[in-house]
Amino acid sequence: MPFSRPYQPHPPVRETLWRGALIGLSGGLAQIAFISIYMLASDRAPAVIAQAIAEVAQLGPSTSAGVVIHMALSLLLGIGLMGVWNCVRSPRPTASTVYLFTTTAVIVVWSFNFLVLLPSLYPGFSDLLPYPVSFAAALLFALAGAPVLESTSPHISSMRIKIRF
Repeated sequence: MPFSRPYQPHPPVRETLWRGALIGLSGGLAQIAFISIYMLASDRAPAVIAQAIAEVAQLGPSTSAGVVIHMALSLLLGIGLMGVWNCVRSPRPTASTVYLFTTTAVIVVWSFNFLVLLPSLYPGFSDLLPYPVSFAAALLFALAGAPVLESTSPHISSMRIKIRF
């Protein structure tokens, strides 16, 4: 480690797991809410998406299994984001850095999932959930998880705007 960079210890593993789980939970629930609203607005049952997720995992058309799989993957993504953030963050991150990091990471994950993995596992998934809708849901994951990630940096949360007259 170069001497010009201040030492910044990593948080304990328990804190990383807890905050990562919060990121995943908030992002996963935001996606479920958004997709449910979209499906209801297009006069389709939201359960169809959860059933498709369960079918991809070869569990049959089970709505509850699809929701559990989605939330489990969301938790893993949140924990992964938190772990990577602890490794790449700067000593004095800004709020814009946090949002840029979460958005970029989620876009990379979305690109792999919806452009590579899902078309090979379940070719009709893009007919159920169009790319723009799934992309918007991914961005909501990033926007819902970024405040949790932002709270891990005391420098950001303690910043105040000073107005002088």
